[in-house]
Amino acid sequence: MTILTFRILRAFRWVLPVFYAGLGIGLVIYAAAYLAKLASFALHALSNDPLENALALLNLIDGALIAGLILLVMTSGFAIFVDKPPAGEPAAGPATVGFAALKTKFAATLAAIGAVNLLEYALDA
Repeated sequence: MTILTFRILRAFRWVLPVFYAGLGIGLVIYAAAYLAKLASFALHALSNDPLENALALLNLIDGALIAGLILLVMTSGFAIFVDKPPAGEPAAGPATVGFAALKTKFAATLAAIGAVNLLEYALDA
């Protein structure tokens, strides 16, 4: 790839903040729904049986993990694809971006969400 082609492709990175802003708006809406679930849990916690309380808590944990995953995608995606490199440092191409830490955190969060959902289904049965 020539340098000009890479610069043209890199200019498209300014489209990504639209998606990150959309994720941020979605996160605010998700937080409102989370607060409604929390309020419902708080109102019914004393009258529910312990299993229903455990399921409600697992639902809240799941919500927190999903919110963290959204924030992880927003911040790391912005840092990797949109932020300009420091002065004097060449622009990092896709081959030079270190995704190892991002992939590890992403996989760990997805595994935790899956484990919470599996436990929720097991307790529901």
